[in-house]
Order: sequence, then structure tokens, then C-alpha cells
Amino acid sequence: MSDLRRFANENKFASCFRTSAKTGYNINEAMKYLIETVIDRMSKVSSKEFTTDRKSVTLIPEKHENNDRYRQQQKSGCC
Repeated sequence: MSDLRRFANENKFASCFRTSAKTGYNINEAMKYLIETVIDRMSKVSSKEFTTDRKSVTLIPEKHENNDRYRQQQKSGCC
């Protein structure tokens, strides 16, 4: 068993992929697996459970209406 696979198993990762950002090696496969795994796991949890789970984040768009204006102000400043 490779060190990467052993590390993934010991840390209870869903899987592991050797990838290269430089060459693009295995990037599509890794991203496809990641997205499919997230969608699959989210579909098994009811929306109420998902949003009250202490390990998840609930985004409320109304609370973030001013984010674009805030970002613009941050970009225009120096330091």
C-alpha cells in the first residue's frame, strides 16, 4: 500500500488521488469524484439535519447583500 493511500485510510478520507496542477494529471478524475461524493452524501441528509449540523455552514443570502459593496471598498484601499 502506498504512503498516500495509507495516510488517506488512517485519516478516514473518502479517497486519494495523485494529481499535478502543472500537467493536469488526474485533476478531472479527482474533481469528479469529489463532486459526486459531496452530492451523494448531501442527498442522504435531510435539509433540516444539514443546516443544524454543527459541522456545516448555513448561508443566508439576505445577510450577505452588501458583500459586493464591501469587497469594492476593500479593493480600493491601500493596505
